[in-house]
Amino acid sequence: MTQNNDLEKPLPTLAATRTESAPLPSSLSIWTGYLLGRAARLCRSYFDSLVEPLGIHGRHFGVLAVLGEGKSLAQVEMSERLGVDRNTMVLLLDDLEAGALVTRRRDPRDRRAHLVSLTDAGRAVLTESTALAQRTNDEVFAPLSPEERAQLHALLSRLL
Repeated sequence: MTQNNDLEKPLPTLAATRTESAPLPSSLSIWTGYLLGRAARLCRSYFDSLVEPLGIHGRHFGVLAVLGEGKSLAQVEMSERLGVDRNTMVLLLDDLEAGALVTRRRDPRDRRAHLVSLTDAGRAVLTESTALAQRTNDEVFAPLSPEERAQLHALLSRLL
């Protein structure tokens, strides 16, 4: 996994990510679900561009974050917690294992299952990508006041 430093190209900006996005069609912008989807794509696209130098994408970050909560988890449990189908989870873990960010081993209690753990490199990437997730959050939601951000967060949590 590579790290961004002064010798590499600078990290992208949110403004550049926004300009790559097509204008909002007025016929769709009346729908909250459409706006929510566009906002989610903006967050995802910007975050992906920030973590790309680390060799991961946003979906990888989700796996690293769940593993960063502490203990090794079975692949199936991770799939359920992240809302990702099992086949996709295998592909995500293949990517992370190839980058030496996670390890998989047989579960001694169930030989059919694999337990997944973060490596030291995985913890380091999680630390860096968490800071970039915070940057994404701060920049995307900068037009909102702290109270509005908290309210939006609370409302979305109720929906999910």
